[in-house]
Amino acid sequence: MPHIAAAREPVRGIRPRQHIQKQQAKGINIRAAVNRVWLALPALDDFRRGPFFREEQREALSFPPYTRLIRFTLRSRDEKRGSDAAARLASIAMPLLPPGADALGPAECPLGIISNQHRKQLILRGKNMGSLHAAAGAILSHYEKGKDSRVYLEVDVDPVSLL
Repeated sequence: MPHIAAAREPVRGIRPRQHIQKQQAKGINIRAAVNRVWLALPALDDFRRGPFFREEQREALSFPPYTRLIRFTLRSRDEKRGSDAAARLASIAMPLLPPGADALGPAECPLGIISNQHRKQLILRGKNMGSLHAAAGAILSHYEKGKDSRVYLEVDVDPVSLL
């Protein structure tokens, strides 16, 4: 599983090596790690001052806690089947979205392949969970009618992680 491993503190002025392993090396977290952005933090446990969790950015981009999310994750051993199913799910979702809600995707998951299964996602975002939940139910009922049995669908309401 790709991850970021931080190095230990320098010993006697010797700068440690840092190893970074990730499938997509152009992300903001990799650039921040390479540029040592985290060293500017006064305390490592105070992430609110870091570049990833600024409240202003979350509000401006309409991310939690300012909105609610429902994540649909599709997995399949066959990449084309998974892509087709994700495109079909998105075409079903778009006309059923409530006012003020939007869909992010379909897109490849940040960890695109796990256990030889290709992963795609569609994220519904909105402020009113009642209408978002009703839309997700309608989307699922339409999707189930012609679903591909070789594509597995997971639904996560207010996901803790988007990996």
